[in-house]
Amino acid sequence: MLFIEKKKYWKYVTFLADLKVAIFILLLIALASISGTIIEQDQVLSFYKLNYPETKPILGFLNWKIIISLGLDHAYRTRWFSILIILLAGSLVSCTFLKQLPILKTSRQWKFYETEKRLKRAEISTDLNSGNLNRAAYILIDEGFYIFHKKNFIYAYKGLIGRVSPILVHASIILILFGALWGSLTGFTDQELIPKGEIIHLQNPIRKSPLGRINQKYSPRINNFWINFTDRNIDQFYTDISLLDQTGSETERKVIYVNETLTFDDITFYQTDWDILGLRTQIDNNATAQYSLSLIGNKKTNHLWRTFVTTNSNQKKNFLIILNDLTGNLYIYNNKGTILQKGEIGSIFVFKEFKLQILDTITATGLQVKSDPGIKWVYLGFAILIVSGSTSYITYSRLWIIEKVNKLYLGGSTNRASLTFQKDFSRISQKLVEK
Repeated sequence: MLFIEKKKYWKYVTFLADLKVAIFILLLIALASISGTIIEQDQVLSFYKLNYPETKPILGFLNWKIIISLGLDHAYRTRWFSILIILLAGSLVSCTFLKQLPILKTSRQWKFYETEKRLKRAEISTDLNSGNLNRAAYILIDEGFYIFHKKNFIYAYKGLIGRVSPILVHASIILILFGALWGSLTGFTDQELIPKGEIIHLQNPIRKSPLGRINQKYSPRINNFWINFTDRNIDQFYTDISLLDQTGSETERKVIYVNETLTFDDITFYQTDWDILGLRTQIDNNATAQYSLSLIGNKKTNHLWRTFVTTNSNQKKNFLIILNDLTGNLYIYNNKGTILQKGEIGSIFVFKEFKLQILDTITATGLQVKSDPGIKWVYLGFAILIVSGSTSYITYSRLWIIEKVNKLYLGGSTNRASLTFQKDFSRISQKLVEK
């Protein structure tokens, strides 16, 4: 019974090790990845109902119900996608142990050909009427071969790294797959809008993996936030951010901006957005007051914020302040929409009944916080893949020499670049007959 179970298990392993199976699984992963690229990911249900209606399915079949039921709205985190990753990794492991390692083991073994008949079965062979084995050994060493000499026989090889590299390629891909899978199971994405000067705890996850835990060991503090303008257009926006540990001590500080991130303890902070939340004002010599600002229109097309301000608690809001982005320009209107004054942040506006000073703006920076514990394994895998992928093109070549009655029989084979090997073989043969 146990033998039957082992045989059945071995059948599955050998099936996975088949190249055609690996290619098929890889194609399925590619199709899933393409679907995740074409179909918008992690949107609300109403988005898919609007863009993928049942009445007009894309390609005649793709509607929001199919997208949701198959999990194509979060394709890379579905159970079936994880299973495909595991199957591909299993295929690579099986191929490595059942095919690549035995090939490497065979390549390292000494294989002496002791008869001319056996040697002539090699990929290329020749007979030399002169030369000796000792001189042949030195010539092969000079050509970069590792040689093994026994009696009247020589076995030599070079380029063994070309046999090791496919194993390293498999290992690197397995590392990449493991990193991707681990990241999808343990990572999270958080979105925060933080006013300048505030300290917060991460609490607004927009994506959380099954095993993901939001790291609360560090709290971000926004020391400063500012925007650079070029010809009244936003050039770049910056955030001076600190990470505080649980005792309140600063453990890391950096100025980040778009395409410049802060990474610490497997957590990465991205600069993604910004907003103006309010104005700090002072009327006459009274205490300062804060007024919230609301955006007029769309921030991508309009940079206008507005707020209504009262002069005292007994009056209604009687004038309007329009702020023109963070360049500091602002305009004050009355209830009839007539412009009263214009100025900048910090200016004092004098009216008949009162004077108003706009002290500063209350700004907020938009940060996206990501944790992907598997990314370091992905990077390591790609580094190994680049190196091993390059070295896998190194040719593995073998030579055999038999000496009989001052006559040399020479044979050789290679796993690639046959024309180059034939030239090398001819050059070595020529050296062997030279006096």
